Order: sequence, then C-alpha cells, then structure tokens
Amino acid sequence: MRVHRGITRTVWLVGRWAIKFPSMRYAGTFFLKGCLANLEEAWHWNDMKDKREVMAPVRWCGWFGLFLVMDRAEPLDGKLWTWPIGIHGSMDGKPENLGWINGKTVWIDYA
Repeated sequence: MRVHRGITRTVWLVGRWAIKFPSMRYAGTFFLKGCLANLEEAWHWNDMKDKREVMAPVRWCGWFGLFLVMDRAEPLDGKLWTWPIGIHGSMDGKPENLGWINGKTVWIDYA
C-alpha cells in the first residue's frame, strides 16, 4: 500500500484501487473541501458519459463524499503519452493529475 497526500485529499493505493479520503491536514480545515471533491468527481463520472474514455473510472463514492474508490492508474513516468481533452473548465489541468490505464492517458483527479 502506498499513500499520497494532497491539500484536500489523501489517496491510498491498494492493489488495483485508488481510495481517496478527505484530508485531515491543517487541523481539518480542508476536510469539507475533500468531501466535496470526492462528490464532484463522482458527479462528473456519472454525468459526463461522453468523456469517460479520458477519465479514471469511479467505482464507488461513500456517503457525504467520505471516500471515493477509483481504478488505480500507473504513473506516466517515462511513458510516451498524449495530452487528453479537458473534462470541464475549472479542473486543475497539470501532468500530476494524469495517469495510465489500459494503455490510455486518463485524468486521475478531475474535481
């Protein structure tokens, strides 16, 4: 198991899953933002069916966004990749938010 910590969420990489939890960093001030980010990703996955080929699949979102389960992506390190289309205008479009699933470049953070 590997753990990655962002500002609003902590991600556990367990087997083939990426499990995202709201962050308790900074005395929990970003906890609510992490819950909202989980809910937003689940909403985008359910609502934007025409863009799913460039999104890491959401498998489950817990009540109130307390956790989100997605397929785990491989890092792009050293791979030849193409920049996928954006999903929505307010997303953080940086290379760290991309991963590799089934030979395709996908967004792994699209909240």
